[in-house]
This record gives sequence, C-alpha cells and structure tokens, in this order.
Amino acid sequence: MPARNDAILHARRVLGLPSLVTIVAVALGVTFFSSTANATPVAFTLTSTASTLDLTAKGSITAASLSINEQGGSKANRYSSPVAGSFLTNLYPTGIDFPSGNGDALAQNQTGGIFNTPINFRPGVGGTGSAAPGNYGIAISYFLDTPIVLPEVPLGSFGTVSPGSITGAQVDVALRNMQLDFQATPTFHPKLVGAGPVAFDASDVSVGFFDGQADMSVGAILNISSLTGGNALVAAVVRPLVISVLQPLIDSYIPPESGIVLSLYAGTGAQEIVIATGFSQALPTLGALPNTPSSSGTLEHIGSNYRLTLPVNIDMAALLPDNPLIPTGDLTLNLQGKMVATAPFVEAVPEPSTFALAGIGFLGLAGYAARRRRQLK
Repeated sequence: MPARNDAILHARRVLGLPSLVTIVAVALGVTFFSSTANATPVAFTLTSTASTLDLTAKGSITAASLSINEQGGSKANRYSSPVAGSFLTNLYPTGIDFPSGNGDALAQNQTGGIFNTPINFRPGVGGTGSAAPGNYGIAISYFLDTPIVLPEVPLGSFGTVSPGSITGAQVDVALRNMQLDFQATPTFHPKLVGAGPVAFDASDVSVGFFDGQADMSVGAILNISSLTGGNALVAAVVRPLVISVLQPLIDSYIPPESGIVLSLYAGTGAQEIVIATGFSQALPTLGALPNTPSSSGTLEHIGSNYRLTLPVNIDMAALLPDNPLIPTGDLTLNLQGKMVATAPFVEAVPEPSTFALAGIGFLGLAGYAARRRRQLK
C-alpha cells in the first residue's frame, strides 16, 4: 500500500494537479461556460398592424354605486418597435430568451374617426387639465346615495346661483408613452425543433415597463342639471361657462403654499363637471408583471425570415393596492393580445455536447501535464 501511495503522489507532482476532482471541475467549467456563451442574438422588428393589446376595464361593487369602465370606448392599441430590430432575443438550438432593459414595444396613441384624429383621455398630462392624447384611459366613478347641494356662488351683476350638487367621486387614469419590456430570466429552453411552428411557454416571459406614465386625477363629480333643466344640449353651452366661473373662485380659496392644484374638466356625463387634483406615476417604478396567456408562443421559419408570436395577458389591477373602496378582486384591468415580430433567419450556434466539452477540458489538462513533465526534467 505505501508503494501505491508513493506512485499516486508522484503522479500528482508530475501533473501538477491536486487530484482527479480538479480534472472533473475544470472539464465541467468548460462545459458550463461554453454552453452559456453560445447564444445567437436575433433582433426582431414588431409588425405594428398585428401587434395589438386591448385594455379591458370592468368592475362594480353591488353594495356601492361604483363603476369601472374604459374611457371613450378604448380599443385594441397597436405597438411598434422604437427602432427597427429593437425587439431583442437570444436563440439557442433548444431555447429562446428575452434579455431585459430593451424597451421592446412602444404603444401608439389611439386615434378614431375617418380622419384618425387623436383620442383624448382624462386627465391631461401630469394629472392636470381636461384631457390629452394617450394610449389608454380608465374611468372609476363612485356615486353618493344622497347628493351634496353646493351653496350659491356670485355671478357678478347677475346675482348668485347654485352651481349644482356633488353626486359622487371620480378617478380618471390616462396611460401615456407606454414602452413595454419583455424579459425572460433565466433562459428557458423549449424544444425548438421541427418543420412547423415551434411552441414555447409564453408564461415564462414577464412584462415590465421601460417607459411611460400613468396620469391620474381624483375628485368630486359636480352635476349641473339644476342649471340646464336636465337638457344635454343646454349643458354643452352652460358647462364651459360654469367651469370658467368656478375655476378662479376655487383658486382663490386654496393657498399657493399648499401645493394643491384643483382643476375642473368635463365629466363622463353631459351634465357633469369634475373638480379634481392630479398627479403622475412613472410606470417603470411599478416593476414587472407576470404574463398569463391562454396559448403558447411560436417561432416560425418562413422563407428567409423568422416570425415570432408572443401572446400577452397581464393584469394591470395587480399594480393597485387592495383597499376598501376598490377591492382588486372586483376589478378587471387586463391588457390582452399578442406581439408579432419578424427578423432575418440565422442559424443558432450549435451547442457542443457535454462529452465533447469534457474532452476539450481533458485535452487542455493533458497539454498542461506534458508541459509540467518537461519542466521537471
């Protein structure tokens, strides 16, 4: 036995290695670093006519007169690449991933009518002003069982008049400049083989916000039907007049040092004016959301191009904290649709087998051992 131990020690001195464990560790290290380094970057460009996400905003509470709806009949909104080839992926012979932080999909402002005029959503930019173009709009209304009649206000030489009654509260949200970031970390590996479309699990791809803001306003609903006799046509004329009279009056009662700014704008109903204070929330601070689509993503090789289809279903309600007024369980606020993108076809770099990589590691060690023997002679 002592002679055998002496032989092992002599072999270790010749090789210059502590043990067989070192050989295995180096070989496995070569395997690991080679397999993680052979991703093939592929830059896709979104097809805007096919890349759409529809906002579904619904909700109500039976015990209270609260409703949640899309503003102005918001519809499916198109998305495009900020620049060509900015929808980035890494492809492998057996997988695909989406590196984060690229700003992959830019939402377009919604338009309508035969002239595709911009659709305005409440509130305006920064949470102030009546409305401005945007990506999506949400309206949450809460109505009081007993309206609060406001005291009369002066109208100069015309005397005084009661401007109406506070009938509830209004929360308006306008989403603007949305730039989505699709990310999959760590790399996930579906079976990217076969002649037809290759499926992968789209729920592994989370959705974050690279840019954008949520402009919000919270205020009281003033109903002026007492001034218009309930006539919507009369209200269209009277409402701007009431706003022009009330705005400076409200401003005179709020000290500038308070930092509070109340703005008046048209409400959802023909007889309504919203008296609100607003603010803006940067969307990137909200983090990433899980993707829960009902179908798989697909990668297809069509002619000289790849076509990537990524189904999307994210719950925007997850961004809202639960509260007594609007329990998130009673709120549906989903962005649902798909992203479709194309890129020139390239062959993914083949992944060497584990045995081949281990062989490379052993060959390297053998060369090192030979050098050690020459040094010891």
